[in-house]
Amino acid sequence: MSLIYIDEPVAYDLPKIVQGEDWNWSFTLNNPDGTPVNTSGMSFACMMREKKDDSTTVFTPAIAVASNTITLTIANALTTAQTKTRRLVYDIIQTDSLGNKLALFEGSVAFEGAVTR
Repeated sequence: MSLIYIDEPVAYDLPKIVQGEDWNWSFTLNNPDGTPVNTSGMSFACMMREKKDDSTTVFTPAIAVASNTITLTIANALTTAQTKTRRLVYDIIQTDSLGNKLALFEGSVAFEGAVTR
């Protein structure tokens, strides 16, 4: 998936997470002219919860940045520990080198228990 900077987060439902699987999802950041965004000095955060206002986080994906490609990963040890099939909400926040925050994505992701464990 490719994202061109805009003023509000993109509503996007992530690919489903299945119990016991390694899960990852990547996107690239591009400027309006199509050139790669320089992500030097930026950080990214993502949390997944049952409801937006819940205090409990179900997953906090690890985030890797390679040039303008951002990859979210949840290891199978974490997905294995979850057993309840449910729909989660998430957002992805970018923080620039000055501490300014920008919501890039928001939406939902399905979590399903696995038959084979």
